[in-house]
Order: sequence, then C-alpha cells, then structure tokens
Amino acid sequence: MRKAVLVLCFLACFLSIQVSSASAQMVELSEKSGQEFLNMFRQKGLAIGEIKEIEFGDDKDYPTAAMSGLGGNGAGAVITVFENAAGCASKAVILYRSNNQQCIHDGLALAAGACMAAGVSGDEMQVLLDLKEDPRNKNLMYSSVWCKSANRRIVYEVHIDPQENAVVARILAYDS
Repeated sequence: MRKAVLVLCFLACFLSIQVSSASAQMVELSEKSGQEFLNMFRQKGLAIGEIKEIEFGDDKDYPTAAMSGLGGNGAGAVITVFENAAGCASKAVILYRSNNQQCIHDGLALAAGACMAAGVSGDEMQVLLDLKEDPRNKNLMYSSVWCKSANRRIVYEVHIDPQENAVVARILAYDS
C-alpha cells in the first residue's frame, strides 16, 4: 500500500512538472538593446531611416523603445522595438498602410529585417511567411517557428484594420 501511494505521489509530481513547463513564457526577442537591434538591419543590408529613441515614462514592462521609419512621401512603414526592464529588445511592432503597395513592401521589409535581426534563418523565414488565419479573429493572421540560433520560438502576427486601412504586425519570442 505504501509503495502504491509513493508511486501515485511520484506520478502527480511528474505530471505537474510537465504541465507547468508546457506553458510558453514570453522572452526577449534579442539580448541586444532596441537601438542595437535596429542597427543590425544595416548589417543585414536593409536600409532604414533615422533611428530615434523614445521614452514611455512609467511603463514598467516596456520603459523605452527605439523607433525607425522606412519610406517617404506619405508611403512607408514604421517599426518600434520595445525594450524590457533589462534593456533587451522584447518585441517589435510594425505599422503600415494596407492600401498602398509601397507601404506593404516597406512593412514586409521591416518585418523580414526584424526576424533576421532576431536570428531567423532563410528556411525559418519561409515558415514564418506562411501565415494562418486565426479562426477567432478574422482580421488576425499569424505563424511561428522555432529559431535554432536564438533558441526561442519567433511568432509573427499580422492584424489588419480595414476601417483604418492599416496593418499592425508584431514579432514576439517565446521560450517554447
């Protein structure tokens, strides 16, 4: 009887460990700062506009961000790379208009640059480009891939706002 109780306790502990480790936690996109993350775009051959640092005041999750734009004459896209309290790039958000081909091109270029700066390889990028529609939200598409070089899951989400003719793309990272 005692052995059976010990086995049940062991199984309960084992299953609770497995369940708790199964939930993915958001982690930083890169160990680099937002400024360094955007500077990697130039190293990867992607020309972006002037990089500006902005402050968000009392936001404890994302106290600072580095922001840059691509394009001009009302066309283009803007990327903001948020930093966590440790000063690491935690997520990237890209905004662009959905009714302008140049804006779409620039937005996709910034998304590709952010993924490459996070360590995504060419093969992994092909997986990320295969967006799936979220059945719960008809205006949201997403994909994810395990990034071997960064040792984290990279998630690419695209939300289309038809009323504003805008696209909001987010690039996030998770530990599993």
